[in-house]
Amino acid sequence: MGKYDSMSQELKVYANKRIKESGIVMVPGHYPVFESKEHVDEFIEMMQKAYADYFGEGNAKKISR
Repeated sequence: MGKYDSMSQELKVYANKRIKESGIVMVPGHYPVFESKEHVDEFIEMMQKAYADYFGEGNAKKISR
């Protein structure tokens, strides 16, 4: 049993959908084991802020394709 098996199927689907919608490219299986939909949303927000801080506000969306 892998660590991602502890997440419900509904949460896996939600996480994958939100990650895809965010435009942030991530290798499947290289993100946290999420505990809730709110945890997914917080992670996405944190990643978007990190990209914006690192690449600059105007470049965040271009870099994240």
